[in-house]
Amino acid sequence: MRREGSNLYLYKFQRVDKYSVANLLNTCLYFAKPANLNDPTESLFELELPNRDDKYCPDLEHFKNIAALSMAVDMGRPYELSDSLFHWSYYADGLRGFCMVFDKQRLVEEFNDETLVHDYIGYQPISNILIGDNLITEESGLEEVPGKNFKHDNFGRLVTSAYMNKPDSYANEKEYRFIKTGDGELKYNHLNTLREVIIGSKMSDHDRKLLESIIKLTGQDSKIKYANIRKNRYRIFIENDLVLESI
Repeated sequence: MRREGSNLYLYKFQRVDKYSVANLLNTCLYFAKPANLNDPTESLFELELPNRDDKYCPDLEHFKNIAALSMAVDMGRPYELSDSLFHWSYYADGLRGFCMVFDKQRLVEEFNDETLVHDYIGYQPISNILIGDNLITEESGLEEVPGKNFKHDNFGRLVTSAYMNKPDSYANEKEYRFIKTGDGELKYNHLNTLREVIIGSKMSDHDRKLLESIIKLTGQDSKIKYANIRKNRYRIFIENDLVLESI
């Protein structure tokens, strides 16, 4: 069950490469085209629109310009994914990468006006069929009112149905997704939204020193944490100091 609250966090687990380092330095998060994401079933949906000439029918060409930011999210207790073996293994290069931890409520507020949709990903066994019957049409008989854009609302409904659901085999990802038009970066206020940068204990000395220097450059030293492991323990420990142990 999803429990909302101001203490829940969003996580960006990632490898160390020129892109993730540049985004850390520039305080940006990258939105990618769905075709470039790791799920090969992205964008696979059936679309049934009975009347594409309806004045409220959205321009489907805009679908080609959709971009997504995928993050992990706490689903129950706050900070529950910081030590996730699954996420550190699959998305942070087996503790050779790093994880950026954001205040969920504050990042959502920052990105709200820049994005079309943001929400928890739904997991299901089969893909959606997007049927025009649940869209607003001229036959709906609704009066247009100032500040209300039925065509824009319909586009949002289609985007939600198409890009906010994934196969249930991906449920362990616990994904929260932001959608906007056009791939590229969005800047965030690191003083306001970034809570921690957790560095994996298996990261190379070169990469670790590089990340530490970038974080310290912005005066965020206190936000550096380390994901450590212990002998004979199937756990990750988030700590203030780096612990190097041979396994």
